[in-house]
Amino acid sequence: MRSIYFTQYMRPNGAKKSNSIERPDDIADMAEALVKIGMTFSIEVLSTGMIAMYCEDTCDEDKSYIRLCENGPEVLEAVDELMREAYQCEITNKEKA
Repeated sequence: MRSIYFTQYMRPNGAKKSNSIERPDDIADMAEALVKIGMTFSIEVLSTGMIAMYCEDTCDEDKSYIRLCENGPEVLEAVDELMREAYQCEITNKEKA
C-alpha cells in the first residue's frame, strides 16, 4: 500500500489542503505514471455531500477524468476506477500508438 496525494478543496471557501489516500501498489503505480506526464489529482465534498474527484492534465483541459461517489467506503473504489480510466486513456493507449 502506498499513498496517492490529492489537493483537497475545503468548504466553504475552497481553501486548498494536501490529502492522501492509501491504495494498493498497482493503483499507486498508475497514479505515479500519471503524475509523471503532468496529471494532477484533486478532491472535494460537494454541497450535496457527494465526493467529486478529478484527474486532470495541467496543460490540456480536454484531458480530464472525474468520479462522483457517496462519502464513505465508496471513495476507495472510486479512486481506483479514476486511476484505471485515466491510466488506460493516457498511458496504455499512447503506448499502443
